[in-house]
This record gives sequence, structure tokens and C-alpha cells, in this order.
Amino acid sequence: MVGLCQERFESVRDYTCLFQKRELVNGKLTGLHQMNLKVRNAPFSVYIKFQQPHAGREAIYVTGKNNGKVLVHDVGVAKVLTGTMKLDPRGSMAMEDNRHPVTEAGIGHLINTLVDRWSIELQPGESEVTIDENARLHGRPCDLIISTHPERGPEFLYHLVKVYIDHELGVPVRFEAYDWPKKPGGKPELVEEYDYSNIRLDAGLKDDDFDVSNKAYSYGRF
Repeated sequence: MVGLCQERFESVRDYTCLFQKRELVNGKLTGLHQMNLKVRNAPFSVYIKFQQPHAGREAIYVTGKNNGKVLVHDVGVAKVLTGTMKLDPRGSMAMEDNRHPVTEAGIGHLINTLVDRWSIELQPGESEVTIDENARLHGRPCDLIISTHPERGPEFLYHLVKVYIDHELGVPVRFEAYDWPKKPGGKPELVEEYDYSNIRLDAGLKDDDFDVSNKAYSYGRF
């Protein structure tokens, strides 16, 4: 099923969406992060407009440009003091409150990760898998795949994984990953939660959508 998502996504040039996430970073679960994304698959390019936290913050990353840096402008006093920042995508500032760098953002990277891990995560006899073909998410029909590893193993990243695949779009639109309970009988601990909604595939994005000189963006403004 995930392989079919990869085949479907190969024909997608770009997309826009609302992205929401929560992640366990340095032992603490972050609050809800919500942002609008514009993503182009080749060359991989992403524009991010934060809604919460840091409403108004923008970030742009384009493979092969800007010396590999992500271009970020903040809001409020921080914007006045720092202007446009050129950050290492894997540096401490860019990775604050993040488990993954901007170079791994978006649906395509999620699909590739699922495909790479699927054969390991679904080993017979060591995994329990259920599929609900009548699930719904954001009012849309989805397949819900739930994979559970009752016993911890060095080859397994998570105790429990939930993946929602949109029927019409044919791509994953929500991913949840949980660690094993800290105590017997306890609840699994959320590690990663990624949610994509309002998805528009093949939105017709241009180079200007990933350029700080775009007049619709706030780079350089006070």
C-alpha cells in the first residue's frame, strides 16, 4: 500500500498544504506547530509560513542554492535585530524544537521513510498490523494502517505507528509514532505526529514561490 503511494507521488510536481506537527525533542513534547507549506519536488524546494508558534515567521530552502542554507526571517524585535538569517539546516538554531531538518520536510520524504522502513517494521511474528479501510480524517475517507510491536527490538524504531492514507489523493496525510510505555500497563509515549490537510497537488508553483524577493512575502520588511 505504501509502495503505491510512492508510485502515485512520482508524478506529483509540487503541492501546497497546511502542516501540523508535535515532536518529542530533548525529552519534552513540543506544543502544536502549525504552518503553511509550499513544496516542489525537483529540485527539492520548500517555503514555510508559520501560523503558530512564531506567527509570521518564514523560511525558504532550495536544494543547490544559497550555499545549502535555509533562509529565515523572524518576527517582531528579532526581525529588526537579525534580518534574514542564513542557517545551516542541521545547525542548532534551525533544529530548535525539531527532530528533522527542513531538508527532510514534506510528504515525499515521509513516503520514502515509510517505504524504507516497511519491510523491517512489518516482520511476521513480531508485528501486529490492522487496516481500517473506512477511516476518516478531516472529513475525507482514508485507509488507517496501525502497526504494533508488542516486544521491543533493536531493529524497531517505535512501539506503535499509525498511518492515514487519503483515498482520493493516494498519499499519506497523517503519521503518528509512539514509544514503548515507560511502565508495564502504561500508555505509549508520542514521539512524532505529522498531519497534512488542505492539500493541493500540482499547484503550479514557480521559482518565485521559493525566492525571498517574492513581494507576497515579508523578507526585508519592517
